[in-house]
Amino acid sequence: MVGNDIVDLDLADKEAYRQERLLEKVFTASEKLFLSQTEDPGTFLWVLWSMKESAYKLHFRKYLTRALNPIRFRCSFDRDYELDAQGRFRGRVEVGDQVYQTNSIFSKDFVHTTAIDGREDFMIHSEEVSADSANKVREKTIDALVRSICATSTLRSDKIEFKKDTNGLPFLTDACKGIFKPCSISHHGRFGAYAVAI
Repeated sequence: MVGNDIVDLDLADKEAYRQERLLEKVFTASEKLFLSQTEDPGTFLWVLWSMKESAYKLHFRKYLTRALNPIRFRCSFDRDYELDAQGRFRGRVEVGDQVYQTNSIFSKDFVHTTAIDGREDFMIHSEEVSADSANKVREKTIDALVRSICATSTLRSDKIEFKKDTNGLPFLTDACKGIFKPCSISHHGRFGAYAVAI
């Protein structure tokens, strides 16, 4: 299983890190310390938020418990924050005894984080898309997701449907072959993203 979240940085409040009430409700003491020490707290607040949100989506899929209490989702990094050449870094989010591994990518335009259960070992595929309206972003995201699944299988795109179950969780299905594939989609502003285990 996988979760993901994307944040359009043009829409995100870059001054949110100055809002003490928000910080108290959403971030742990160590996360607030991290924000106070980073060179770009306006962006990294949204990196932490994206980590929490992607882990929450995965946690909800596992336990079907809708109770987003962001402070319960504790973000940390394996070592001092360090970006790789692609502008990514790895972290983890803990909630209760669950540990979710995260991979965050950010550019000047967006932050995109994927989360997987730390106890599972599988490949995920994710991609970011952009468009000029929310409906087009959602449409493009789903189209990219379907294309990705078809590229790694014998499934045909005209047979795959994107659906949500009674809990609102997204999945892909191919009624002819009996395929049911959990996935995660996210969109904000001009950007959309998906993540799926392959």
